[in-house]
Amino acid sequence: MAPLWNHFYRGVKKLMFVVDTSNLCQISAAGVLLYSLLSEPQLRNSKILIVLAKMDASYRQMRNEALLMLQMKRLKKEVAQDIAIIQASSYSKEGIDEIKKWLQ
Repeated sequence: MAPLWNHFYRGVKKLMFVVDTSNLCQISAAGVLLYSLLSEPQLRNSKILIVLAKMDASYRQMRNEALLMLQMKRLKKEVAQDIAIIQASSYSKEGIDEIKKWLQ
């Protein structure tokens, strides 16, 4: 699906990128995909929300590891976009109100 995304970039003001933190094997791949998205000229002025999903109590210690795997420090230095990060859990409802507020 990712190769088709560039057909929808024009006029995007906000982009929410959701990472499933329960799947450790996919976090690094998500980071590569995110980096390629943020390199797109049409998204240069977009605000970006990265949602670390499935951050339930059992995964609480994974936040720093997930951010390392996504290379967030490097990413924030190299891209022009404003990036926000929210931890979320549909189970506990953590982060849901923050996501709604960001979307407004």
